[in-house]
Amino acid sequence: MFRFSIQTPYGKAFILLWLLNSDSLIAPLSATLSPTVRGDAVTSPSHRQCSERQSPTKAGSAVNVLYLPCSPSGSTHQDVVDTWEKDIGVHPLDMPQTTCQELLSVLTASTSCLPPSLHSMNSYQAES
Repeated sequence: MFRFSIQTPYGKAFILLWLLNSDSLIAPLSATLSPTVRGDAVTSPSHRQCSERQSPTKAGSAVNVLYLPCSPSGSTHQDVVDTWEKDIGVHPLDMPQTTCQELLSVLTASTSCLPPSLHSMNSYQAES
């Protein structure tokens, strides 16, 4: 388990990233399914599009990630950001602003591939 504070060149937290484990497997659904309910998960056209990126017959490895986007003003989740900044177990990573934005965009797009019940956990966004 690793925790990173993705920061702008000015040292401002942009995303708090928590890599949980890398031993997960994901198996895609058939792209021909109509929107259906499976357990507590709803498969939607966007979910099928995410599944189409993978081979239809193979399970793939995945890393479980939780992330928390930080507001530019610093007011949203500031208590969590402050706690992470004081924790020596959190690794700060300075990146260009555009890279921070692209990473957040990739994480957000990947989260949209998950069933709605898995989109968040204790105010963190989930990504797999």
